[in-house]
Amino acid sequence: GFLSAPWLQPWIQAKLQSHAQTTVLASTQQPTESAIPKPSADTASLPQLRQLAAQGDAVAENALGLLYSTGDDKQKVTRNENEAARWFTKAAEHGNVSAQSKLGSLYWGGRGVPQDSNRAYFWTVLARASGDDASKVLAPFIAARLTFPQRTAIEQQAEQWLQQHESRAQTQASR
Repeated sequence: GFLSAPWLQPWIQAKLQSHAQTTVLASTQQPTESAIPKPSADTASLPQLRQLAAQGDAVAENALGLLYSTGDDKQKVTRNENEAARWFTKAAEHGNVSAQSKLGSLYWGGRGVPQDSNRAYFWTVLARASGDDASKVLAPFIAARLTFPQRTAIEQQAEQWLQQHESRAQTQASR
């Protein structure tokens, strides 16, 4: 149950949001460009998600991965694990912890990608380092299939990856 919960959460949120009522207040002024809310990955349509993902939005990339991993009749998305893995990879590379966790699981099971314990462990270690609970559970199972030198090398690679991405994020934030 806990493994499928992150995949179901966006669907549940969308259902709840579709039932929410909004209040419109009259105004004599036209809304400015900045006052118009931009779509978020949680509320965006499929075309909007694709547009956000094309701009490198990791949350949108992860949301597309979720759509393809389960399929969505409403948005006319057919279940496609290869496409899900592609979007999870993009999101994971952009630092999305949820996508890193899912990607580790996909590599562990060989779903949508070739089964690869090394890559599974790498992505799981990254997600675990950011506090992902599912990765904390999965990591020891993957580690048991690797030798000590393999685990050590992958953990070092993950540490380097985290340091590089933290320094990039800090550089971008200071601009």
